[in-house]
Amino acid sequence: MIALLALAVPLVGSAAGPPADIPGVPHYFGPNANWANSPLAKPDATVTITGDGTGATGVATVGAGGAITAIDVTNGGRNYTNAKVTITGSGTGAAADAVIVKKGAVVGISVTNGGTGYTAPTVTITGNGTGATATAYGSVQSVTLTTQGTGYTFPTVSFDLPDDPGGTQAAGHAVCAAPYPDCQLPAGSTDTLTVTSVVVDDPGTGYASAPGVAVLNGTLTDPIPLDPAGHEAVARTALTISSIVVETSGANYSRADVVITDPTGTGATATAQLDNGVISAIVLKKGGSGYISGGIRKFVDGLPGLGPSGANNLGQYVSVANAAANQNAGDGWNPGAWSGPAADYYWIGLIQYTKKLHSDLPPTTLRGYVQLTTSVTPYPILAPNRTTDPVTGAQLYSVDPPQYLGATIVANKDKPVRITFTNLLPTGDGGDLFLPVDSTLMGSGMGRIGDID
Repeated sequence: MIALLALAVPLVGSAAGPPADIPGVPHYFGPNANWANSPLAKPDATVTITGDGTGATGVATVGAGGAITAIDVTNGGRNYTNAKVTITGSGTGAAADAVIVKKGAVVGISVTNGGTGYTAPTVTITGNGTGATATAYGSVQSVTLTTQGTGYTFPTVSFDLPDDPGGTQAAGHAVCAAPYPDCQLPAGSTDTLTVTSVVVDDPGTGYASAPGVAVLNGTLTDPIPLDPAGHEAVARTALTISSIVVETSGANYSRADVVITDPTGTGATATAQLDNGVISAIVLKKGGSGYISGGIRKFVDGLPGLGPSGANNLGQYVSVANAAANQNAGDGWNPGAWSGPAADYYWIGLIQYTKKLHSDLPPTTLRGYVQLTTSVTPYPILAPNRTTDPVTGAQLYSVDPPQYLGATIVANKDKPVRITFTNLLPTGDGGDLFLPVDSTLMGSGMGRIGDID
């Protein structure tokens, strides 16, 4: 039986040092940077609208292969009788035409009265034109408890996220029955709290329907069980209309009335603004290609093969360690009184090195294993590592150039494997791990140094 053992502790980082810290908690899926991810490709397409009007803007959506898949109008502008759409960036071949509403486009809606009690508002635009549509967004006006909560020790209030990506989340706090209206129990108290109402501290924005609200014991990330005899509070919210966003501008309006309907709400009113020569849409004729920058390409480097003859285009291959011919021989080894059966012997060093892992990436700093020797080879161990044998002082070399996953040891059944490991990593400040650390994770930041004896 043959077993393969790959020795490696690869630690990926930029060869130029750690990236600068970016405010915000890193996330795997955004919105803030996460240095563990490979560089991500970014769209590179700019939409410019020219003509005899003013103010029109658009933004392109870029899909697979850098092809533009759509162009959205972000500002329809005004007074256009002709318009040209130009798409620039790293790609080529995209083309699009502007659709101009020459008369009576709905370009905005102003809320004149937010009304009260809304839960699922809808907007209808009536008048002598056609095609205009809009969406109403609200802010939390009130929270009503349908069931008071009992058995609480630390009540908190959590609202759903808004529907509008640009909206803000509502916030609030609980009010409790006497003698603890502020919902704060004295230290050491065994009492429990009864939640009687919720106060809205921040109404938020961007809710297309009344959000769910939960009165928790503890928080979402650190919940506290209710008293076994207690029960959770049940609440509902209501909105006041704070904004109305035009989705499609329609055409041929000389009068446009805004009607807001809702199963429960009343009183909201709004007025529409009309304009002429508005760009209502941009029709994509050709998507082109290459409108993307950064990132790394797929499938451009070959797989590494076995041994130097299997090197790919980046010089990567699977390094196979060479066993010493004699059980008591080998660089860096003092056999002592070895009396066991014949064994394969390997001298393995841990070093820091750089290697190109992809054609689109600069050389990457790694830490990993190599097979060591004092015999002169083309591959000397270089600074910032310790470069000499700690016993003899001789210059050290690696049998193969450093390879990701290190030297692979081929082990045979019933034959021992003997290994000497030598740590050649830099000392002092040079030995510090070069990877940035997400210090927001528990245990990863600085501790209370002054408390250490």
